[in-house]
Amino acid sequence: MKKLFLFLFIFSLLSCENFTKSTADILSKNNKDKVPGKYHTLKKEKIRVFLPEEFNFISLNDYRNLISRSNDTITKSRELERLNTIEKSKENIYFFEYIEAASIINILPTEYMIFNKKDAQFMLAFVSNLVRMSSPTATDFEKIEAEFKNNNRTQIFKAIFKFRVPNNELDFYKHVYFMSENNKSAFITFETPIPTSFDEYIYRTKL
Repeated sequence: MKKLFLFLFIFSLLSCENFTKSTADILSKNNKDKVPGKYHTLKKEKIRVFLPEEFNFISLNDYRNLISRSNDTITKSRELERLNTIEKSKENIYFFEYIEAASIINILPTEYMIFNKKDAQFMLAFVSNLVRMSSPTATDFEKIEAEFKNNNRTQIFKAIFKFRVPNNELDFYKHVYFMSENNKSAFITFETPIPTSFDEYIYRTKL
């Protein structure tokens, strides 16, 4: 579990902070219409990730440039430090962005780890603390959902956090998943300005 917590530490920072009303309208419409998704293959790990079809892959450098334009100097510094840590660890990280909806998905494949409900409780406490500490300046923080699923083939940890930035029209949400199956594991985070379900995409992802 020690290595698991190391991955959690470098993976549980925030990146998105500025949203507009129009982005919420876009995601609300897509959620209501149940827009189908598509698979993206992470060739090195042979993982097939199922995502909403509006999301497109962006490179690490493109993501770094996106973060560099942040107005929150503290969040920007923490996120750039996280990226440097991931690069030094030689782990692969993948980013998928939906520009019009100010939403982003991060995927970090890791060493295979079987975990149980008790482990998931420790993960929740650890992730909650990290997300609270790394949230943008003057942000209100709330855990709104946590869950553990295990069907003897696949284990899934899920936690959803809600943030509110003062003087911002919208709340925004961070979904954190850790998934293990087929002798593989991966962290997946989804950040978006409105409450929406991402579970169906996780369940259709093939490690």
